[in-house]
Amino acid sequence: MELVSNSIIPKEFLNSVTTFLSLLEPASTVLIMGAGSTELLSKFKTNGFNVVCIEENPDLIQKWKKEGIEMIQGTVKNLASLKVPKNLQGIWGGAAFEHLAADQLEHDLEIIHLMLPENGALFISLPLGSGEVTTSAGTIHFYSETELRQILEEKHFDVKLIEPSTATLNGVATKTARVH
Repeated sequence: MELVSNSIIPKEFLNSVTTFLSLLEPASTVLIMGAGSTELLSKFKTNGFNVVCIEENPDLIQKWKKEGIEMIQGTVKNLASLKVPKNLQGIWGGAAFEHLAADQLEHDLEIIHLMLPENGALFISLPLGSGEVTTSAGTIHFYSETELRQILEEKHFDVKLIEPSTATLNGVATKTARVH
């Protein structure tokens, strides 16, 4: 697939990206959190996926709308109030969660659990490490492999892969049914 065979995806993320893509049906709908300025949205679209993107930046929203990408203005922090398609099969979180403390991340994963169908796929990327650091862009929260696995499992996700790189922790999981 072109998405994983070019330079848009760093080599250290290939296993997690390939795992995420293997969980999606052809022509399925993928919600991307954060458009960014890379060609990732175009690559998902040219590989046959129906792409819907949540983005805060009005300039990026206009850019991607011109490319034929369905855009929803918002952020991961107001995910619960956004109108997203009901037929999602996957959610690409990328680095959208890096500014969330563990309690907010857990809350958003509960919302994502509600949004996905059973066995729907999630890709998440978080800063690897411990603690937090405050920058001009906000506070960045770091997570260990154990923390990410525990949070995903507590929020009823089946962890398929957690892949640490030098600075990030990429996770791929699928929604499981809640046991009552």
